[in-house]
Amino acid sequence: MENFNKQLHVEFEGEEGVDEGGLSKEFFMIIVEKMLTPDHGLCVVLVFLIQFSNEQASLLFAHQKIDKLHNSEQRIYVLLLLPFAGVFIYEQESRLFWFNMHSFESESQYRLIGIILGLAINNSCILNISFPRFIYKKLLGYKAVFQDMHQLYPVFYSSLKSLLEYEGNVEEDLILTFTVEYSDVFGIRHTHELKDDQPGLVVTNENRKEYVDLYTDWLLNTSVTEQFNAFRCGFDLVCSSTPIKFLFNAEELELLICGKESLELEELEKTARYDGFTENCQTIKDFWAIVSELSADERKKFLVFFTGCDRVPVGGLADLKMSLVRNGDKMDSLPTAHTCFNVILLPDYNNKVLLKERLLKAISYSEGFGLL
Repeated sequence: MENFNKQLHVEFEGEEGVDEGGLSKEFFMIIVEKMLTPDHGLCVVLVFLIQFSNEQASLLFAHQKIDKLHNSEQRIYVLLLLPFAGVFIYEQESRLFWFNMHSFESESQYRLIGIILGLAINNSCILNISFPRFIYKKLLGYKAVFQDMHQLYPVFYSSLKSLLEYEGNVEEDLILTFTVEYSDVFGIRHTHELKDDQPGLVVTNENRKEYVDLYTDWLLNTSVTEQFNAFRCGFDLVCSSTPIKFLFNAEELELLICGKESLELEELEKTARYDGFTENCQTIKDFWAIVSELSADERKKFLVFFTGCDRVPVGGLADLKMSLVRNGDKMDSLPTAHTCFNVILLPDYNNKVLLKERLLKAISYSEGFGLL
């Protein structure tokens, strides 16, 4: 375990780059991208089956968008088609990843992912990974509760909230029981009793709060216990010897691992340093004018281009202290970057149109390392 706390040194086969931090950033960015891309895992579709009567569906889902409704024998089946890459499910509504309780992967796979998160923290690398915030609360030893559900399953959260606020007779109008019915990837039906000692217990106005709490605990905690425990085991292998769990809350831990999403590139200009240029020269003025016009996707590519990561560090973009270094005046050269030191080598084009064309080409084809 002591080796986990050592600085990671990355070398890409066939590339000349020397890892002073930039290669490590790209390594983590690539491995997370592959890990969460269906093309690189078990790409199947999970059919999550919830059964309601016509009246229940109209009451609980009246204002919700549902992927598909199928009416059969006076029952309505809500089919949520969720693509997933083996170890995780991608929830379309929230655009977040969550543990796949039907995964065919071994616990070692989840343990490895936990190790990757821990290594990223130890090596000061930000990950572009989309988990609900309560996963970080669970890493700190707390259970997910009903209020957390809206992060991952906003539609189902609203439905259960409607149940809690329903002013009619829950027992007679909704006809719910403390039972969860769902289908696995093979279409096999499964039933889970939320109260083992009282199978088929009817939900009433008096016990509906207990029903919601037990359902939440099953959905966010117990149904993925094996997968999450393996994931947390891997994380703890790396971070158990650090004071992380005592210094950070869930929001701060998420910020430490994932950074910020907002890309206010104007912050870079305030702290930028120049070598061979001055902030008042025309090439620099044109450069910042072009950067300010970049689309959201281009801004991410620009950040990757000179830092090796598309996420903003905890202290904001101003902490990066980007340097713009004059790199001759050859019109046919592209801008290059030292991602380890946040340095951009910029030819003095003296032509805004050419500068924009060269910069956009450079940030669009920025993968790979070499020695200049």
